[in-house]
Amino acid sequence: MELSEKEWVPAPEIKNGTNFDYFFVLERGCMRTKSIVEEITKLQEVTAILRGENGCPWDKEQDHQTLVPYLIEESQEVIEAILKKDDDLLKEELGDLLFQVVFHARLAEERRSFDLGDIAKRVSDKLIFRHPHVFKPEELTLSTSQEVLENWEKIKDKEKRIQKIHLSS
Repeated sequence: MELSEKEWVPAPEIKNGTNFDYFFVLERGCMRTKSIVEEITKLQEVTAILRGENGCPWDKEQDHQTLVPYLIEESQEVIEAILKKDDDLLKEELGDLLFQVVFHARLAEERRSFDLGDIAKRVSDKLIFRHPHVFKPEELTLSTSQEVLENWEKIKDKEKRIQKIHLSS
C-alpha cells in the first residue's frame, strides 16, 4: 500500500500484522508510529499525578459533582468546534472532553468502583451488541439506515426490559 504525505491509515487496513492500537502516518518520507494506548496511558498518568499527594490542590478537591459544570462546558465547546468546521479546534476540545472522561474515571478508580478500561469495555460491548448487522451479519442483515434505527430501538427496548428484571431481583 502506497501512502502519500500525511495520509492516515487506520490500523485494520494495514496488512503487516499490527494491531488496532496504532495509526501510521507518512511524513517527509519517513513512517512514524504513534500508539493510541501510550497517549491514553500518559493522560491517565498525568491525571493521577494531578490528583496525587504532590498534585494540584484544585484537582485534588474535585469530585463527580463539582466537575459537572466543566463537563457541560467542554461538551458545548466540542459542539461549537464542530459547527465551525475547525479541525484544530475540534481536536483541542475533544481532548478537553476526553480529559473529563479520564478525570471521572480516575475518581471512580480511587473509590475502587471502576476504571477507564471498564468504561471502554462497557461502551465497546454495547456498540457490538447494538450493531448485530455489522458484528454478526450471518444473523441479521440490515441494508438501510431506517432499518438500522428501527432495530436499534428494538435492542434498546430489550436492554431496558433486562435492566428492569435486574433491578427488581
